[in-house]
Amino acid sequence: MSDTARHLEFHLEEYKSLRTEMMSLQTERRLTDRLGASAIVAIYAWLLTTGGSIPDLLARLNFLLPTLIAYLCYLQSTRISKGIRTVGSYLAHFEKKYADPEIGGWEYMLSHIRENSTLPQPASETRDWLEQRVELDRLSSLSAGFWRWSILGTVGIALVVNALLVATNPTGASP
Repeated sequence: MSDTARHLEFHLEEYKSLRTEMMSLQTERRLTDRLGASAIVAIYAWLLTTGGSIPDLLARLNFLLPTLIAYLCYLQSTRISKGIRTVGSYLAHFEKKYADPEIGGWEYMLSHIRENSTLPQPASETRDWLEQRVELDRLSSLSAGFWRWSILGTVGIALVVNALLVATNPTGASP
């Protein structure tokens, strides 16, 4: 086997491995989103149904638990997104070197769009499909933004609930 064939085989195996890793990271990010949002809803449901039986100070602190969960999910989502971008950039380099110049590759196209906000030229006949697909990818990569807004929302809810608890029970005694 020639050196060129060995190099190509090595890069092909590395490419396959990195694509698998990237898909795993995307699955992990979706799982973080689902479980984090479910945990926040479950905590609010629990707090709202058992609110009268929780001591006042503890109830106030418990309403900050969803904020903590949103913050931890934000950190996880950011870490995963950084890993996906790093692997994607490396895969784009492979695709630029080895793929058909007319078609390119998925990661090369996405990195080109991130840098230039346009599809690489020459554009294929599937331009409309690609533009729609890229819009879907942009929507699915909003995980960190979702968690930033969730942090703000949960802090807002905690402040409102705490204000209501103080207004309904100004002495701080348990109801």
